[in-house]
Amino acid sequence: MAVADLSDCRCYYELVGDGEPLILIPGLANTCRMWDPVIPDLAQFFSLILIDNRGIGQSVARKAPRSLADLASDIVELFDHLQIDRAHVLGVSLGGVIAQRLAIDHPSRLDRLVLVSCADAFSPYLRQMSMLLAHTLRRFPKEMFVRTMELLATAPEFLDSHGDVVEQRGET
Repeated sequence: MAVADLSDCRCYYELVGDGEPLILIPGLANTCRMWDPVIPDLAQFFSLILIDNRGIGQSVARKAPRSLADLASDIVELFDHLQIDRAHVLGVSLGGVIAQRLAIDHPSRLDRLVLVSCADAFSPYLRQMSMLLAHTLRRFPKEMFVRTMELLATAPEFLDSHGDVVEQRGET
């Protein structure tokens, strides 16, 4: 567990495992804890870089991001802080959109890019849905907000076939 003082944020990160670097970018309102179920498996093959995006979890925003490029720049600065030239990148949901911006703006810093449950851009629908969710959910207690986002971002088929896990998460 560590922090890196970057230009516009104090970025919380964790390093786990051994191998080629793989940064895991979480989705909207999620922290690096979202990766806990897969860390043991991935850490056997990769040096995992787990982050909390700017202003989420234990990362502190000094300046609110104005664009996806700002969030991608945080990752490049973290690479520099860790003295990593290139890394594999895995992003889920908003993390996948950030990963795409990173690939477009800084292609030489990426080795492989893995995108999970994300769009290629914020369409008018996604923009309106994000604004509605942000407006509505900001009144929720943090735990309820995270749980709601987790459920909204998970495929119903997965939830239905993993009812025990879903129910267990709902109790915490």
